[in-house]
Amino acid sequence: LWQSDRLVKQVFSETQVQLIESLLKARIGEIQQPMWHEAYQKIMNQFLIYQQNKDIKSLEQMLGLGIGLTPSGDDFLLGLFAALQANEVSGTKALMQQIVKKSLKATTTISQHYLHTAAKGFFSGSLIEFNRLDQQTNEAEVTRCLFNILRKGATSGLDTALGYFSGITGLVIRSF
Repeated sequence: LWQSDRLVKQVFSETQVQLIESLLKARIGEIQQPMWHEAYQKIMNQFLIYQQNKDIKSLEQMLGLGIGLTPSGDDFLLGLFAALQANEVSGTKALMQQIVKKSLKATTTISQHYLHTAAKGFFSGSLIEFNRLDQQTNEAEVTRCLFNILRKGATSGLDTALGYFSGITGLVIRSF
């Protein structure tokens, strides 16, 4: 579906990728909920499976995975969709629409709404702001924009940021 290396070079410098990765790892280390870490490992495994075989079922299995009003898997998908759509990756809209259809039976009403809205191209202000960053953006601004995403909910912001990061870089960050 996408060429991750190409997107990294267009969106973030290597230094920025390292900064974002270190901030996300630090936030992951702060999470004290074993259930979150267990769900996150499952999400990362499903993402890796999707990268290898492009079977949409691996993404669909993220729906409803985790705790909260917007489960971690749904928030990860939201971030992933934001990254792919912002970078005009072909096939993103069709992929999002398939996931939205599946979400009707697989997740919470709130997550269904967020995913449905994302499929129409609408995202939170903090994600839109993060999408506007480029290789020339200084570290302080990258950090500020990332923290604006991370502030959402107990883990929703982190889950969304991890989805975005994985969508842009093709990389996964392992839970500790």
